[in-house]
Amino acid sequence: MLWLAVLLGVIGKLVSLLRRMPVEGLAGRRLGLIALTVLGTWIVSGLTVDLRYFDFANLLVFLLIGAAIGAAESVGSDSERHRVAVP
Repeated sequence: MLWLAVLLGVIGKLVSLLRRMPVEGLAGRRLGLIALTVLGTWIVSGLTVDLRYFDFANLLVFLLIGAAIGAAESVGSDSERHRVAVP
């Protein structure tokens, strides 16, 4: 049950970053879409194969997801830095 909560949180974070990421660029929406696709493939393959024995595949999936979320947060922090308060 806890594992489902973690997966739902990761999927929610990936969907929200797809809406915030810029369309162009290396760390754009394409990276988030690739991460979401890899996560979907990992979940479907996990329904048919025991993934406990494939540590390297699990590592790559969550490394790519972390890179996509980190890129989205850095893009978000750059846009917040450029805001100017108007009195």
